[in-house]
Amino acid sequence: MPDSQTVSGSRAGLPGNPTGVRHQEDFLMTSESLTVPVKDLLPIVTLTAGFTAKRDLVPALRYVYFEGGTLRAFSGEAGSVWRSPWTTPTPFAVPGEMLAKIVQSLADQGVEEISLTRREQSLGVRAGAFKGQLPLLDETDRSAFVLRDPPDRATCTEVTPEFWAAFDQATISVGQDETKSMLRGVYWSASGNFVTTDGARITVVYPPADARVVPPDKKPLLVPDHLLARLGTRRSEVSGLALDGGSLWCLLDSGAVWGSLLEAEFPAARPVAIVKQARNGRKAGGTTVSVPSGPMLDLVLDRLLLFAEPPTCRIDGKVTADTLVLSVGGTTAQETLPAVVKGPEGGFAINGKFLKEAMGRVSSAFSTSLDNPMVPLYFLSESRQVEHVILRLID
Repeated sequence: MPDSQTVSGSRAGLPGNPTGVRHQEDFLMTSESLTVPVKDLLPIVTLTAGFTAKRDLVPALRYVYFEGGTLRAFSGEAGSVWRSPWTTPTPFAVPGEMLAKIVQSLADQGVEEISLTRREQSLGVRAGAFKGQLPLLDETDRSAFVLRDPPDRATCTEVTPEFWAAFDQATISVGQDETKSMLRGVYWSASGNFVTTDGARITVVYPPADARVVPPDKKPLLVPDHLLARLGTRRSEVSGLALDGGSLWCLLDSGAVWGSLLEAEFPAARPVAIVKQARNGRKAGGTTVSVPSGPMLDLVLDRLLLFAEPPTCRIDGKVTADTLVLSVGGTTAQETLPAVVKGPEGGFAINGKFLKEAMGRVSSAFSTSLDNPMVPLYFLSESRQVEHVILRLID
């Protein structure tokens, strides 16, 4: 093994090192090994591993590919390319999820450095008192990777954290039914609004002026949930979006991720019409119920949900002059909440899980027509930028 030589990097914007300045002692490299700070490797490998396949029958899609100054992953429907502040001596690919878990555990333990050594059939890992070996992907299997590079930054639509804050408010109603692919994303309208529905709930978000952005090419876009789930909370770091064929690219400071767009048309007109109808119904009369928000409300609803049978998680509501009585199974479980009530008294049945999410994320007040089970519960956020409806359960 040749003597170790010291190398330096200068890539800006890496998490944990906002200046991008690298000192020569930061990364030690030989022809077959690399030593890096755990704190620098962790955010990179965690994000990249999130874009590997979890259940795919093609083994290569579960691997993270180290090559030169990049880490890459490809799941079949999404991929990532991340610029690293070091150069890998020779290319290799290792199981992404396993590597991410190891690096996370080392970070949690307070270990500062990790050494990766390329061997003939394995990758040696040393850190603190730990040492182990990860299997390497055979070079002949790497043809399964799709190694794409992001589009030019100048072609991207710029977005801000405020844009993502508004966008995230719509995710409450993203569909999870794999048979209804057209509902498994956030509809980004040509005017810059967001719409989602899972068939039982509908959410419309009207971003404030300083966060409103029209989609790339100024055409409606369905942002796929599979891409959002892989990005997780890191999507607030995305500062640029671009379309490239059938994919949406999300650009971060030191890398990019992409996901295949859903090959389905979102039925925007019908959900929007239902929300407008509920909004007009609220103005025309009906009953409005407002209960105190906060941790106490969450505790009450969580307790009732212990008794509610999935998948409907039915909770019955009874509105009186000054209370909202919530119950499961008649008298199996019951809670009485103080409420400000305007309009006629009556009852309704609702999915309790949906009710809890709406009261926690949109508003603890709602309106409906209690004598008509076809009228949904309508929620309006305090900012008046989020409208949300839940269809009622019908006996």
